[in-house]
Amino acid sequence: MGSDDQHLRRFLACRDAGDEAGARAAWGDLLTAEWPRLRAMVAAEDVLFSAAERDDALQGAALRLWRDMIGKFQGTTKGEWVNVARRCVWYACRDVQRDAARRGGREEIGLEDDDVAAWRHEKFAREQERAAATDFVEWALPQIPDPRQRHVVARDREGATADQLTAELGVTRANLYKLRQRGHEALAKLKEQWDA
Repeated sequence: MGSDDQHLRRFLACRDAGDEAGARAAWGDLLTAEWPRLRAMVAAEDVLFSAAERDDALQGAALRLWRDMIGKFQGTTKGEWVNVARRCVWYACRDVQRDAARRGGREEIGLEDDDVAAWRHEKFAREQERAAATDFVEWALPQIPDPRQRHVVARDREGATADQLTAELGVTRANLYKLRQRGHEALAKLKEQWDA
């Protein structure tokens, strides 16, 4: 596990033990390790127009995340933490956008009719699911023990065809399908670890 996983485990242990100083120190380490990820999440939002707004959203997301981690977070895995972080970023970006719209008079995305708001909420939920799946696969892929299975799963993600894969591996289609099946079975086992 990466050091940020250790930071998360240390934070949770200190928080649950009532060790406020330890929790704050572990939180600082976790946030430092995860700051680039939070920054990338904010940058991916399409509702902010300036670097100052993105910085405000990043700070707001960190504050929201701290509050959630202290009061509400019941998860134990890195994937659960990333999902909470993604939600905090989304809300922080909307808060900054709302404030900017009030100050500048520009149209605010998020205060539309119910149909558009529902569509945006669905889009956000799909993006969260897609990002969570990507995070999982990036974590799990290097852990698939068989290098040929790992190669097939990785190249499938890139859109490689069966013909390309059989040529790369020097196997028949039947063998390729077995490698793919076993690679996906390995991913399913790793998913149980990820979710635990």
